[in-house]
Amino acid sequence: MLAQQVHIWNDGVDAMDEEYLQYTYISTYIRQNWILDWQGPSEIALDILCHQHYWAKRIRAYLTGDSETKANLMNCKTSFCEKDEDCPLDDGDLSGDNSRRHVTLFGRHSHQLSHSHHHQFKRHSLEERGLDDDKLKFKVPGAPAGENIYEIEVPYNPTLADIKDDDNELLEKVVLIRLRDDCWIPIVTVKKFIKKMLELYKLQMEHLVDKSTLRAWYENSVIGKLPSGAASKYGPIPIVFLERINDINFAVEPGVPNLPGSEDGLFQFERLFDRTFECLGSQRNYKAFMIVDAEINQAKNYVMRFNRFPAENSLQKYVERDGEKSKETIKAEQEKVVKRIRATLSVFWYLATPTAKEKLNKVVKDIHTQLKFAEGVYNKRFPNEKVRLADYFIEWLKDHYEKVVASMRTNVESQIAQTRRLLRGFDDELAKDMRVNMDNFEKNLRGGRNLRIDTSGFPKIGDGDTEMGGTS
Repeated sequence: MLAQQVHIWNDGVDAMDEEYLQYTYISTYIRQNWILDWQGPSEIALDILCHQHYWAKRIRAYLTGDSETKANLMNCKTSFCEKDEDCPLDDGDLSGDNSRRHVTLFGRHSHQLSHSHHHQFKRHSLEERGLDDDKLKFKVPGAPAGENIYEIEVPYNPTLADIKDDDNELLEKVVLIRLRDDCWIPIVTVKKFIKKMLELYKLQMEHLVDKSTLRAWYENSVIGKLPSGAASKYGPIPIVFLERINDINFAVEPGVPNLPGSEDGLFQFERLFDRTFECLGSQRNYKAFMIVDAEINQAKNYVMRFNRFPAENSLQKYVERDGEKSKETIKAEQEKVVKRIRATLSVFWYLATPTAKEKLNKVVKDIHTQLKFAEGVYNKRFPNEKVRLADYFIEWLKDHYEKVVASMRTNVESQIAQTRRLLRGFDDELAKDMRVNMDNFEKNLRGGRNLRIDTSGFPKIGDGDTEMGGTS
């Protein structure tokens, strides 16, 4: 059996493979390019055995700087979004507000809707909000047109321009894709911010809990179902609850908990919706954010909505050979696909970093605290219609993240299969490289390292005083 495998491998090796797959060249490449704390010699050896021509080409390109070899070698170093306008919406179902979650580092986020009617509370004083602060709307599923629509104040988010000259703790831990040249490696690294990063990366501020996720929780809380379709143990929440809770001024309720970022208690929102969205992050609550590679941020937007990135139609457009695409176009469009699949997997490596896990747990705990207090206030006012709002949220969010992981796996598997189908019959160097990338994505899925979202640090169901809250 072994002799037969050796024979098959030897038959597949050409002159370039023989020349560059030598111990001296391989070890030189590894020493100068690889991170051995992630992938040790045995894993590298296995990869070279499986993809000998690919690695011979990579090593040759590195050692010789050969332009012909480099032209046939996919490189994922540069961001797929050089400018904001180069980042059109993919054709996934994103409800048209993909840009709203991105907080670019040198300017305000793009979604700006005028309003002036709502106020923020500082204890015993009103402060009018600016005209350009954001609103987010959600509607109860199945409600008649124009009814049961609720607005949420989305707080202003800081940019790197706000913090880059300060001794700000966010700058201590910036999340980057670790080996950008290698299209298939989703591993991330956490580094202290330096200005050089701005030449190599597009960076963005990232919400650990997405706004779309919290909105979906409110929107679907009246259904009593979890994202997986299972029935909730603690829902549904009556529609009348949303109406009543919207009229309660929590800022003046006895025992109101402080909002994160305003631990002195001087800043308060009146409404529950706004209080929970403040927990996601704001200019006051800036510690809730992380600074990440924009590719990770954009992929997370799709992943958290259970969508493919790229979507099926986009992937077909990029990978399909129509006989008219130049070699340069084929290379560039294949790189778009692998970078987006890589970014999809990188989302989970990012969420597995200690800082991201700590901040995710903190945001969820902050939201839970606000919901628990609101639940106590409501249940005292309406003792015959008690709700378990906080427990429902934790139950729902855990289920949501389980579905996110399962959907990601299904989506990436379908992307790999679609790419292989589209390249069937093509045997050029770029097609071979694309197959190698798909093989390695498949190995990532099978290995499963970090492809999960750790919710063990979330508040436990039943945590907190069930009688907490103000008096009616």
